[in-house]
Order: sequence, then structure tokens, then C-alpha cells
Amino acid sequence: MEKLLEDGSRHYLKGNLNKAIDCFLKVLELEPDNTKALFYLSIAYMDLSKFEKALECLDKLIKLEPKHTLAYKNRALVKFSLNMEKEAMSDYKIFVDLSSHQ
Repeated sequence: MEKLLEDGSRHYLKGNLNKAIDCFLKVLELEPDNTKALFYLSIAYMDLSKFEKALECLDKLIKLEPKHTLAYKNRALVKFSLNMEKEAMSDYKIFVDLSSHQ
């Protein structure tokens, strides 16, 4: 599993976003609740402006790990990109609150 995550990260850093997405999706096929894969996948989708898919990943991630600070920040950015300003501000406030308690 770690190898697939590392491969995905390497592809991402080289700008091969579709290959990175393939790696992260393979991890999720084997481990649907893998929070690292969900987080990395959401970032790759964000970079491709696939905001709906990024939102799905982040929603699931937050359900699995409700105190994942960066997931709230990224979900706020995604929601803002989807013209969901009120919801984005709510997530951003949670991000700030969680950040201040770390």
C-alpha cells in the first residue's frame, strides 16, 4: 500500500496528475478508508479543477477523520470554487479552530 502511495506522490510531484490519480484510486480499491489516499487524491483533483470529485474525497475523509485540519481548509477552497461561499466559510472557521488547538 505504501508503495502505491509513494508512486502516486512521485507522479504528482512530476506533474503526472492522471498517473497519480490512478495510484491513489488503486489504494482506495484495496483500502476504501485510506485517509492518506483520499487526501492526496483530493489534491490531485483540485489541481485538475475537478472540484466535485475533490469534494467527495474530502467529505469522506472528514467523516473518517473529523479533526483532519487540512481537509477542512481544502474543502473550504473547493466549496469556494463551487460558489458555495457560506459552506466554505463554515469549513474555514473549523480549520482555524482546529489549527489553534494544535
